[in-house]
Amino acid sequence: MNKYEERLFNNLPRSAEELYKRETEGCSESDKEYYRLKMAVDFVCNMTDGYAKKLHDTLFN
Repeated sequence: MNKYEERLFNNLPRSAEELYKRETEGCSESDKEYYRLKMAVDFVCNMTDGYAKKLHDTLFN
């Protein structure tokens, strides 16, 4: 992971990580990729404007 990906990953809730592990147990790599994309979309969709700004500042400052 590059530094931005690492910072973003560190800001994901642990519950999302646990859900990902449960959902992808025994899945193929293409299914895991689908769940990773779904998790990213869900994360962005649930952001407030203020949180998005704060995360941007965390990632790029």
